[in-house]
Order: sequence, then C-alpha cells, then structure tokens
Amino acid sequence: MGVSFSRARAPASVACLQTLAASLAEAGKEQQAQAAAAELLRIAPGFSISALVRQMLPANKNPGDVEYFAAGLRKAGLPD
Repeated sequence: MGVSFSRARAPASVACLQTLAASLAEAGKEQQAQAAAAELLRIAPGFSISALVRQMLPANKNPGDVEYFAAGLRKAGLPD
C-alpha cells in the first residue's frame, strides 16, 4: 500500500497530499513534490506549515518527528 495507494483512494485528501509532498521532497523529487504542494494549496488555500505544526505537536511524543515532517513540507515549497 502506501502513499500512492492512499492518494488513489482519496485524491483530494489534505493529509494525503501533505504526506505525499513531504515524502517526495525528502526523496529528492522536487518537481513531483511541488506538484503535490500545488494541489494541496488548490484544495486548502489557507494551509500553513506553522498551523499544522501547532496542531501536531500536542499529539506527538517526539517533536523532532514533527519538525522533520515540516522540513519536508518546506522543501516542497509550502508556506510557513
């Protein structure tokens, strides 16, 4: 399964597009990451990394994981 399977089942899912954009960016696939980021902003134009981080931090035991995810989103070109 994985991200591509999730995207096939829920192509307009904000969470799926966040994961896809961050994963592709961390894998060095900048163009694909930017395309996923553009799609994310199309369906969630008010998206910001800082808002997502504020939402994620209380539920995560390792803040480093949240920052790693945020770094991937930044590499994909999403706004802070």
